[in-house]
Amino acid sequence: GTNDFDVSPSAGPGPSYFLTTSVAPKLANSGFNGNSSVLFDGDSDSLATSSPIVTGTGDFAFYSVFSYAGGGAQEHALGGNYGLANDDGLEIYIYNGKLTLYSGGYVYDTSVVGPISQATVHLVEVERVSGVVNVRIDNVLYANENFASSIDGLSNWTLATSVDTTSGNTSPATLNIAEQLIYSQALSAPDK
Repeated sequence: GTNDFDVSPSAGPGPSYFLTTSVAPKLANSGFNGNSSVLFDGDSDSLATSSPIVTGTGDFAFYSVFSYAGGGAQEHALGGNYGLANDDGLEIYIYNGKLTLYSGGYVYDTSVVGPISQATVHLVEVERVSGVVNVRIDNVLYANENFASSIDGLSNWTLATSVDTTSGNTSPATLNIAEQLIYSQALSAPDK
C-alpha cells in the first residue's frame, strides 16, 4: 500500500503528504527501545499535514505507537481532521483512559473493555473496509462494527491537537508518539 503520511522521526521516502505546520512539539529519546519519538507536552503542541488524508466513505487505515501520561480526564488527540470548521471530520483520541473515535454523529469508545493505561507503550490500529471499522489495541480486536458515515475533508490531518482548537493535549498531560501511519485506503495483509 501507499503510505499517505508517516510521522516517524525516521520516516523514509514515499509519503504523499508532508508536515506543513509545527507548534512546539519536541524530538525525544525515551521509552521506545532507544528510538526517537515526537513529544507533545504543551496546550497547543501539534503537527499538521498538507491534506485531510481521510475523507468520504472510502476505506482507510490508521496506526499509532504512543504513550501518554498525566492530565486525568484530559483528551490526548492522536490525530484527525476534525475541528470547528470540520465537525464531520474524524478524530481519534484518548479521553479519561479510553480510546475514542469521533466523526459527526459516530462515536466509538472502548469504555466497556477497559482503559488504555498511562506510561505504557500502546499500538492502536483503526481500519475501515467497506463501511466496517475494526479497532485493535495492542493487537486485540475491540470493535468490528458499521461505520459507513462520510468523513468531511475541510481541514488537514493534524496530530496531538484538534485542527482549529486547542483541545487535544492539555498540559501537564503529555503524549509521546513514536510512529503514526495514515493511509487513505485499506491495506492487504502483507502490507500491514
